[in-house]
Amino acid sequence: MPSEESVEQPPVIQRRILLLLAAGFTISTIAKLVFLSERAVYEHIAALKSATGAKNQFALGAEAAKRGWL
Repeated sequence: MPSEESVEQPPVIQRRILLLLAAGFTISTIAKLVFLSERAVYEHIAALKSATGAKNQFALGAEAAKRGWL
């Protein structure tokens, strides 16, 4: 049974950004792949870090995996 936290999924664009980050892509490459500016990608990452309480991108990846978002 999934945990309560995994039920609330982030928007599709944020999940795609998370997956690309986890795969090791740079912000510049992610921006090109999702057709956004680098600033927009950083803003999505900041929103995800805020939502999860993560202090950095590594912690964000760990929290996303724990919540079943990856």
